[in-house]
Amino acid sequence: MTSISRRLISSRAPIWMPDRVTVVDEASLIWDTPAPAGDSWPGTDNLLDHFCELESAHPEEMADFLRWYGLPELCFEHGRPDHHTEGEYCPLTTGDTWTSLSVRHLRIAARAYSAIRRGSARLAIRQSVDEKDWLNLQAFIGGFPVMKDRSFFGQRSWLAEYLRWLFMSTGIGHDVTWPKGAKHPQLSSEADGLLGTITLLLWRDITGDRETYRCDVCRMPVERIRPPREGERIYCTEPTCRRARQRRNQAAYRARQRGEQP
Repeated sequence: MTSISRRLISSRAPIWMPDRVTVVDEASLIWDTPAPAGDSWPGTDNLLDHFCELESAHPEEMADFLRWYGLPELCFEHGRPDHHTEGEYCPLTTGDTWTSLSVRHLRIAARAYSAIRRGSARLAIRQSVDEKDWLNLQAFIGGFPVMKDRSFFGQRSWLAEYLRWLFMSTGIGHDVTWPKGAKHPQLSSEADGLLGTITLLLWRDITGDRETYRCDVCRMPVERIRPPREGERIYCTEPTCRRARQRRNQAAYRARQRGEQP
């Protein structure tokens, strides 16, 4: 097991660093025989953000990412993680055959990770996932059943299943230890190279603590990305509560029209 962060994530496999990366015809990223990352590896600070930024990056910026952080384990033919064939290694990401990556595939992967971040943030506050982000997710996974139930709970279940696939396909594993002095065994997650590390960072990002408040109408819990401003009321997405918010907004608007304090 190789420690690769400062320093909370470990990897069972090395992160492969290319000697150089060349952009070919604005369509492919080509590298020489890579070597395992050493102590100069930059760590995970801002790694997830920089990976997600590749969704709109130029090919040369993608090449810079690979030179700095290493090679994300995406096969050139399928554009999917190295364990995408029923949890087994794709032969196109092992040995001497793994020497290039499609710019298009890297962009699709970055869009999918960004879509998970945006979608989970919306679902956390009981809002629907943007339709474009569903398409971004579908483009990356390939063959995953299209979600037909577009209800709030259906979307949550679908995204949870998507994350299960992402954990499997990026080779996320688990390790159980019983440290000296601990009362109970400890469970930790292990990455499997760079893409697995990015996946664990994604998991931490979308499961981070959010403030929980209560709807002013029905008193049900509401998770919010930002705290309410002074005097701001909180509403959930239930129809009766949305109508109450609409009525209050309309009353406040009419009061402003009359020059009154709402």
